[in-house]
Amino acid sequence: MRRPIALTLRNKMDKNEAILNSTDDKRGLWFLNIIGLLFFAGLAWWSYTRITRFETEGGFLALPKLLKMIYELVGKWGVVGIWLLGVLYNLIKGTVSFVKDKKA
Repeated sequence: MRRPIALTLRNKMDKNEAILNSTDDKRGLWFLNIIGLLFFAGLAWWSYTRITRFETEGGFLALPKLLKMIYELVGKWGVVGIWLLGVLYNLIKGTVSFVKDKKA
């Protein structure tokens, strides 16, 4: 008798989850979220300084179309806010992962 596909997929997912949870790395997933937090914070700072320089000195500001549209609608803080959302996401996710690691 054939096993249903849902059970087969669930067993594969359980095996993958067991592999992820059995790592010998003591840092855990929260460490990766710290790296993501620093990455997005760096992007926010870089965007802020670049746009501020453009606003004070003039010249040419090269931004992707989506960020340029946000800049035209909301201004500098809209673009920086996009990156700060990434910081907030990684901060929350990293905190939750850190608390889970401490409880385990």
